[in-house]
Amino acid sequence: MSVSASLDLSKTFFLNSLLGANQTIYLDFDGNITSGTFWNTSERPANIITPAFDFDNDTASFSLVELERIQYIWQRVAEDFSPFNVNVTTQAPADINDLIQSGSDDTRWGVRVAIGGSSYDWYGEGARGVAYIGSFNWNSDTPAFVFAKNTFGDDKYTADTISHEVGHTLGLEHDGRITLDEEYYYGHGSEETGWRPIMGSGYQELTQWSKGEYASANNTEDDLQIITTQNGFTYRADDSGDTIATAKPLTISSTSISSSGIIERNTDLDFYSFVTGTGLISLIVNPFSRGPNLDILAELYNSAGTLIASSNPTDLLSASITTNVVAGNYYLKIDGIGKENPLLTGYTDYGSLGQYFISGTLNFLNIQRWATGQGGFWDTQKWLVGDFNADRKDDLVNVFNDGGLASIDTHLSNGESFGIQRWATGQGGFWDTQKWLVGDFNADGKDDLVNVFNDGGLASIDTHLSNGESFDFQRWATGQGGFWDTQKWLVGDFNGDRKDDLVNIFNDGGLASIDIHLSNGESFDFQRWATGQGGFWDTQKWLVGDFNADGKDDLVNVFNDGGLASIDIHLSNGESFDFQRWATGQGGFGDTQKWLVGDFNADGKDDLVNVFNDGGLASIDIHLSNGESFDFQRWATGQGGFGDTQKWLVGDFNADRKDDLVNVFNDGGLATIDTHILIT
Repeated sequence: MSVSASLDLSKTFFLNSLLGANQTIYLDFDGNITSGTFWNTSERPANIITPAFDFDNDTASFSLVELERIQYIWQRVAEDFSPFNVNVTTQAPADINDLIQSGSDDTRWGVRVAIGGSSYDWYGEGARGVAYIGSFNWNSDTPAFVFAKNTFGDDKYTADTISHEVGHTLGLEHDGRITLDEEYYYGHGSEETGWRPIMGSGYQELTQWSKGEYASANNTEDDLQIITTQNGFTYRADDSGDTIATAKPLTISSTSISSSGIIERNTDLDFYSFVTGTGLISLIVNPFSRGPNLDILAELYNSAGTLIASSNPTDLLSASITTNVVAGNYYLKIDGIGKENPLLTGYTDYGSLGQYFISGTLNFLNIQRWATGQGGFWDTQKWLVGDFNADRKDDLVNVFNDGGLASIDTHLSNGESFGIQRWATGQGGFWDTQKWLVGDFNADGKDDLVNVFNDGGLASIDTHLSNGESFDFQRWATGQGGFWDTQKWLVGDFNGDRKDDLVNIFNDGGLASIDIHLSNGESFDFQRWATGQGGFWDTQKWLVGDFNADGKDDLVNVFNDGGLASIDIHLSNGESFDFQRWATGQGGFGDTQKWLVGDFNADGKDDLVNVFNDGGLASIDIHLSNGESFDFQRWATGQGGFGDTQKWLVGDFNADRKDDLVNVFNDGGLATIDTHILIT
């Protein structure tokens, strides 16, 4: 029989639910000899020997399955007592006095639960467990007994019995019914929300402390009041604020959210705060996975404190909220809730206490409209990004056909919007097969434009150097290397000299060969840096970035690998490329996706972004570089529209050192521009 890989079995006898608490519930699984207690004077004068917990008929050692079962039992009991300032432990006390209430000035005591054997070994009648009422506070190590043979070693039966018997030691009586003259109430309902009191009996998934609010209850004592006022401990300290003003920030791990907490009292509310961008968000709140006591109501509030969504499925203990929101601050409220009519098949919120765990996804990009109807838009335009005026904010440039010549409009970023300026009119030729690219080719801090075109089957290169206000036209190469339509022309600083270069990747017998046109600040020098390095085909996405933060740009090739994206890296060493595989089957791959490069988390290493059609909306996946491979995260779901004719680009438009996304789209023949800014 296999055991759970999530458990560290070496810690089985070192489990603590609240280490440091003064009061202790010690689950003793490894055998015990009871002597000198009231059990020995009233039930059995001789020593009472409890064998170790066992269900494979070998009490000399614990099997892996038995160790797993012990941990599961501890988890269930710890959940029952999670609202209280008491430690449920499998670790034997270093000082036996920690289980004995020796006097009025004693601050540390507790109870032992001896778990093992059969009631017929010494007790003389069938029972799952026995305990003396109030013995938690006695001045002796008087155990409660749970007979594992009578509970069949089952983790739920055994744990339920432990909590029941500990309840007796804390001063609680049985919960039964009047009409049927039942000593034990066996509960009602079914499945996940089938309910019974802990001080009753029988099998129900949901067990809770009670004050007799079910039909014909014969015991209306207040379990929680007795537990927290008569045994030296009270409730745990509240771990999250009860109001929006005192909300606790959700923990963000990568792009997912996570937090956990406890509803300690039935008056407790836990609020959590978070910031998200526009789009679809998902919030899931689960109770503890094994023997939960908490039925969850989750509510979502906006920054004004208005309730916008809630979840409390009738037949589930968990809650989940999936909804579209606008960018802003939000608050998640968690409350323990009851179900319907407690006199029939429901229960009140009295005992709806315990642990919960929050997970989900937010949008870590915020969509903003930076321009509406700014300049013209048509399909043959070339939209590009660069910092053309050296103000550290990237700008947009639109190169378009103006009577067979190239005219250039610049949309300068001010950090909040774009302003359009004409920087060139009729400067050099324009036709569809040209390759227009952006880079700082003369290392003056201002990005420039380059136009690579077919010149009799060879590549000629025109440069449009930015002077911060317009472009100056120069020819930097004539007939330098070959030119044909299937080549991939890209820009990067491949030798780390601060001057951007051109790279040409082309099909060389089904493999990729790579030519470099290194900038010397006035022209390009032609070199072959790789021959037959990795595969080449038309649907690949070739991109440039400094993925290992060594100051030299590299090449990346994203390709379809059985419907998933695999990623090859060609790392520059300043003289050639070294080929590596950085990701296999990481996220989806489709022809209409928009793959781009930028440093989205400002760690100095460029990352990949994939913008894709998600039901007519844009969802955004990030492949973050760690310098050796890519880590996959979802940063936005359903954020703004997605259409084939949109122009998606990357740049740092607000100078915060984190690259952003921009979407330029046709708005009645004019260009409208949405930016997707990383939320900080």
